[in-house]
Order: sequence, then C-alpha cells, then structure tokens
Amino acid sequence: EANRQAKRVLTRLAHQFSGQLVFVVLNNTRDAILMRPMGLDPRRVPAFGISATDEAESSRFSFGTKAPEFWSAEDAAFQELRNFCGAYLDGSLETSHESGELPPHYKWGGPGYVEEVVWKNFREAVLNTEHDVLLELYSPFRPQHRSFLSAT
Repeated sequence: EANRQAKRVLTRLAHQFSGQLVFVVLNNTRDAILMRPMGLDPRRVPAFGISATDEAESSRFSFGTKAPEFWSAEDAAFQELRNFCGAYLDGSLETSHESGELPPHYKWGGPGYVEEVVWKNFREAVLNTEHDVLLELYSPFRPQHRSFLSAT
C-alpha cells in the first residue's frame, strides 16, 4: 500500500514541478546500484532523491528513507517533498553522499600509517594531502567486490 500511496504523492509532485524537474522511478531490485550513491537504501522503499544530472560526478540530494507511515498521510508527505524540491531549486539544499560512519575507536595496530576513509573525510584524508595514498575501495554492502587504486 505504501508504494501506491507514494506513487500518488509523487505523481502530484511531478505535475507541480513539470518543466523544472524530471521524475524517474527506479526498481529497487534492478536499479539498486543507482540508489546507493544517493544515500538511498534499496531495502527501504519507497524513497526519494534528486540527482542534478546523470553524470557520475553530479551532485545528489537524498530525502532519505521514510517509514511506510510517512506516505499514508499523503497531503503531509506531498508538502514535505514539495519543500524538499523547492529547496533544491532555490539552491539551499545540502548535497548528500552515501557515507558510513568511522568506527568510534578505530586505530591501526600495524606498521606505518593507515587511515580508514569514508565519504565524510575523503577530501581531507585523500585529496588534500601531500602524501602518496593507497586506497582500498569496496562497498560495505558487497564486501566480496574489492579493488585497489593508487591515488598520488
């Protein structure tokens, strides 16, 4: 039922913002890979987010995942989403990124210097350093998919 309610709310929203925003529906099974970079969890749907373009470097904005009850109050859901879209259009919406939190007491016990990096500290730890960096990139959602990349 939440999916039907969300569809009604989003249809109203698409009509209101016609000509300003393009609305796309993603299948959480088939299109999960497109949801995660926006900070949306495909296991918790329906969810809503905005991508400035379809480019990989594009800014993304996550409304976040709401409980199914959110959608049952259709007028309130519509108002909240309308405010979210309005904030995007007027430039006051903060960019979202999928990012885990660092473990609270993370400490590398081995030789040398190792720092765990998540999106929230990526710029400072990797891009704004004068040192060579070796990154181990992986998705915490699919730990069997790991790769290595050297960024200097």
